[in-house]
Amino acid sequence: MKRRVLFILAQDPRHGGRTAEAIRIAAGLRAWKKVDVLLYLRGAAVFALLDDTSDFVDEETLTRYLPGLLATPGVVFLEAGAPVAHELSISPGVRELTIAELGGVAAECDAVSAF
Repeated sequence: MKRRVLFILAQDPRHGGRTAEAIRIAAGLRAWKKVDVLLYLRGAAVFALLDDTSDFVDEETLTRYLPGLLATPGVVFLEAGAPVAHELSISPGVRELTIAELGGVAAECDAVSAF
């Protein structure tokens, strides 16, 4: 069975590069096909899913790596009730999770990393 890693992203990608960098790392790990990678975007990190990322700190990294993660159902999760969720055109594979559900997902992972 493959190992599972959960990345919890919270930084606003419009004001810092941590979210984009975490997405790049997650995409790189996933490319090896030795680890299942999951992303959970919470708080201001949800802005990474906006259609217009042109004024983001690391827009190039987001537009390069995020689409590949979004294309696979069950890889990207969104904080349930996130303030900007109504502004997003969310990919069909993205699912909202409550904190309790996030706890269940995290318990099934071998590692959890917060950015």
